[in-house]
Amino acid sequence: MLRSALAVRSFRARPAAVLGLVLAGCGSSTITDSSSPDLLDPSQARDPDPVVTITAAGVRPQVTHLSPEVPVRFANQDAAAHRLVAAPELGYGDCPELAALGPLASGESGTVTIARTQAICAFKDEAGPANRAFQGLLVAH
Repeated sequence: MLRSALAVRSFRARPAAVLGLVLAGCGSSTITDSSSPDLLDPSQARDPDPVVTITAAGVRPQVTHLSPEVPVRFANQDAAAHRLVAAPELGYGDCPELAALGPLASGESGTVTIARTQAICAFKDEAGPANRAFQGLLVAH
Protein backbone atom coordinates (compact mmCIF):
# COMPACT_ATOMS: atom_id res chain seq x y z
CA MET A 1 0.00 0.00 0.00
CA LEU A 2 1.35 3.40 -0.89
CA ARG A 3 1.20 6.40 1.37
CA SER A 4 0.21 9.76 0.05
CA ALA A 5 0.19 13.19 1.60
CA LEU A 6 -2.57 15.73 1.89
CA ALA A 7 -1.55 19.24 2.84
CA VAL A 8 -4.29 21.49 4.09
CA ARG A 9 -4.37 25.00 5.51
CA SER A 10 -3.82 25.30 9.23
CA PHE A 11 -6.10 27.84 10.88
CA ARG A 12 -3.41 28.80 13.42
CA ALA A 13 -0.69 29.36 10.87
CA ARG A 14 -0.27 31.97 8.17
CA PRO A 15 -2.45 31.23 5.13
CA ALA A 16 0.58 30.11 3.12
CA ALA A 17 1.54 27.51 5.70
CA VAL A 18 0.28 23.97 5.23
CA LEU A 19 -0.35 21.05 7.51
CA GLY A 20 0.62 17.58 6.25
CA LEU A 21 -1.65 14.59 6.72
CA VAL A 22 -0.30 11.12 6.09
CA LEU A 23 -2.93 9.12 4.32
CA ALA A 24 -3.19 5.40 3.83
CA GLY A 25 -4.48 4.51 0.44
CA CYS A 26 -3.64 3.55 -3.07
CA GLY A 27 -2.21 6.13 -5.43
CA SER A 28 -0.39 9.29 -4.65
CA SER A 29 -1.43 12.91 -4.68
CA THR A 30 -0.57 16.11 -2.94
CA ILE A 31 -3.28 18.65 -2.27
CA THR A 32 -1.95 22.06 -1.33
CA ASP A 33 -5.16 24.04 -0.96
CA SER A 34 -8.89 23.63 -0.75
CA SER A 35 -9.45 24.65 -4.37
CA SER A 36 -7.36 21.81 -5.78
CA PRO A 37 -9.25 19.88 -8.46
CA ASP A 38 -7.54 16.57 -7.63
CA LEU A 39 -9.97 15.65 -4.85
CA LEU A 40 -13.00 16.39 -7.03
CA ASP A 41 -11.55 14.78 -10.15
CA PRO A 42 -14.45 12.80 -11.65
CA SER A 43 -12.13 9.89 -12.44
CA GLN A 44 -11.56 9.24 -8.71
CA ALA A 45 -13.07 5.89 -7.74
CA ARG A 46 -16.07 6.22 -5.44
CA ASP A 47 -16.74 3.72 -2.68
CA PRO A 48 -20.27 2.29 -3.15
CA ASP A 49 -20.47 1.29 0.54
CA PRO A 50 -18.11 3.66 2.40
CA VAL A 51 -17.02 2.86 5.94
CA VAL A 52 -14.66 5.00 8.02
CA THR A 53 -13.16 2.90 10.79
CA ILE A 54 -12.03 4.53 14.04
CA THR A 55 -9.30 2.76 16.01
CA ALA A 56 -6.78 3.84 18.64
CA ALA A 57 -4.40 4.63 15.75
CA GLY A 58 -6.84 7.02 14.00
CA VAL A 59 -9.40 6.95 11.20
CA ARG A 60 -9.10 4.86 8.03
CA PRO A 61 -9.42 5.77 5.28
CA GLN A 62 -8.65 9.42 5.82
CA VAL A 63 -10.06 10.36 2.41
CA THR A 64 -13.31 8.75 1.31
CA HIS A 65 -14.68 9.36 -2.19
CA LEU A 66 -18.41 8.77 -2.60
CA SER A 67 -21.39 9.71 -4.68
CA PRO A 68 -23.90 12.16 -3.18
CA GLU A 69 -26.74 10.53 -1.24
CA VAL A 70 -24.59 7.48 -0.40
CA PRO A 71 -24.47 7.06 3.40
CA VAL A 72 -21.04 6.86 5.04
CA ARG A 73 -20.84 4.58 8.06
CA PHE A 74 -18.46 5.52 10.86
CA ALA A 75 -17.55 2.45 12.95
CA ASN A 76 -15.81 2.92 16.29
CA GLN A 77 -13.54 -0.07 16.88
CA ASP A 78 -11.53 1.74 19.57
CA ALA A 79 -11.97 1.11 23.30
CA ALA A 80 -12.52 4.86 23.75
CA ALA A 81 -15.52 6.90 22.66
CA HIS A 82 -15.08 9.36 19.79
CA ARG A 83 -17.06 12.30 18.44
CA LEU A 84 -16.21 13.29 14.89
CA VAL A 85 -17.20 16.85 14.04
CA ALA A 86 -16.85 19.20 11.08
CA ALA A 87 -13.44 20.84 10.69
CA PRO A 88 -13.95 23.90 8.45
CA GLU A 89 -10.64 25.30 9.71
CA LEU A 90 -8.86 22.73 7.55
CA GLY A 91 -9.90 24.83 4.55
CA TYR A 92 -12.77 22.88 2.99
CA GLY A 93 -15.79 24.76 4.29
CA ASP A 94 -18.43 23.67 6.75
CA CYS A 95 -20.05 20.25 6.81
CA PRO A 96 -23.30 20.51 8.79
CA GLU A 97 -24.16 16.87 7.97
CA LEU A 98 -21.58 15.71 10.53
CA ALA A 99 -23.63 17.22 13.37
CA ALA A 100 -26.04 14.31 12.97
CA LEU A 101 -23.33 11.77 13.77
CA GLY A 102 -23.10 12.38 17.52
CA PRO A 103 -20.73 10.60 19.90
CA LEU A 104 -19.82 6.98 19.19
CA ALA A 105 -19.08 4.71 22.13
CA SER A 106 -16.80 1.71 21.67
CA GLY A 107 -18.43 -0.74 19.27
CA GLU A 108 -21.03 1.74 18.02
CA SER A 109 -21.47 3.07 14.52
CA GLY A 110 -23.38 5.90 12.91
CA THR A 111 -24.04 7.21 9.43
CA VAL A 112 -23.80 10.52 7.64
CA THR A 113 -25.24 11.30 4.21
CA ILE A 114 -23.87 14.14 2.10
CA ALA A 115 -26.58 15.21 -0.33
CA ARG A 116 -24.53 17.92 -1.99
CA THR A 117 -22.39 17.32 -5.07
CA GLN A 118 -18.84 18.63 -5.44
CA ALA A 119 -18.62 18.80 -1.63
CA ILE A 120 -15.54 18.22 0.48
CA CYS A 121 -16.29 17.73 4.17
CA ALA A 122 -13.36 17.81 6.56
CA PHE A 123 -13.74 16.19 9.97
CA LYS A 124 -11.76 15.80 13.19
CA ASP A 125 -12.14 14.08 16.53
CA GLU A 126 -13.52 16.59 19.02
CA ALA A 127 -11.37 15.14 21.84
CA GLY A 128 -8.11 15.69 19.93
CA PRO A 129 -8.74 18.20 17.16
CA ALA A 130 -5.05 18.69 16.35
CA ASN A 131 -4.31 14.96 16.09
CA ARG A 132 -3.91 14.44 12.33
CA ALA A 133 -4.51 10.69 12.65
CA PHE A 134 -8.11 11.53 13.60
CA GLN A 135 -8.75 13.98 10.75
CA GLY A 136 -10.23 13.11 7.38
CA LEU A 137 -12.20 14.13 4.33
CA LEU A 138 -15.46 12.99 2.79
CA VAL A 139 -15.49 13.89 -0.91
CA ALA A 140 -18.91 13.74 -2.58
CA HIS A 141 -18.80 14.04 -6.36
